Formats: sequence, structure tokens, C-alpha cells
Amino acid sequence: MINIHDLYNLFPHNRGIKADSITFDVVSIFDHGDLKKGLFIPISEDQKLDRAIEAGAIAALWPQELEIPFYTPNHFPIFIVESPIFALQQLCKYYINKIEQEECEKMTKFILFSPELLNHHPYSYDLSKKGTGQQLQKTIMEIINRKERG
Repeated sequence: MINIHDLYNLFPHNRGIKADSITFDVVSIFDHGDLKKGLFIPISEDQKLDRAIEAGAIAALWPQELEIPFYTPNHFPIFIVESPIFALQQLCKYYINKIEQEECEKMTKFILFSPELLNHHPYSYDLSKKGTGQQLQKTIMEIINRKERG
């Protein structure tokens, strides 16, 4: 399971509460759905932090070029990153390596687009299933390629 210490190590530029016991059930690029105990990563401008918080997000990665919204609670952990999509890719690689090194009792799920990217509906990647890590990385690369093409 991804925990707050993983994020502190990967993304040292942060603000908000410095808690020891925060773990994440979900990592999502969507601001809706069940984000209870979730890490929100907005990769498009139409995804809003206030909606993610209402949906249950407890932390977020945030692009450095955008101002943190004024309504963000002071204690809410925000990790400032150069590019949310590349930070997502970095987090994904880190987590896949982490679960290969140690037995995780509970897994963090990643919610991105469907593997085919034919639609923009949420799709949950459960990394406890064999081969899902590679599919997740492939989907992130397809999102990156689409963003670069415009």
C-alpha cells in the first residue's frame, strides 16, 4: 500500500500536515467516484480539487505552475510536482517495485482510463493481479503520448 512516507520521499516539495500514519487506498486522476482515502492527481484542467476532496481524497499531487486553490484546507497534504502525469508514472514504477520487494497485506488501486483508452471512463488497476502493473504502465505511456500530440 502506498503511504505518505512514500510520497515524502518521491516528492519532497510539499505542504500540509506531516502525518506518519496516512495510507492510500486509491490513486486517481478523476475528481469523482469513491476517492475515500485517495490520492488525487489532476492530469487535466477540468478535474477540480474541491470535488476530489468532497469525494474523499486525503492528499493530492499538484502542478507547480498552478496556484493551490484558496479553499484547500491548511492541513491537506499537497505535493508540488513539475508534471502530474510524469509524477504519476514515477509513483507507479515506485509502487510496482515496492510490491515486488515486499508482501503487501492491502493494495492501493490506481484509477485511470480504460486500458484501450477508447473512452474516458474510470478503470481500476488492481496490482495484486499478475500483469496489471505492465498494463498500468502502458496506459500511462499512452496518456503521455496523447498529451504530447495535443
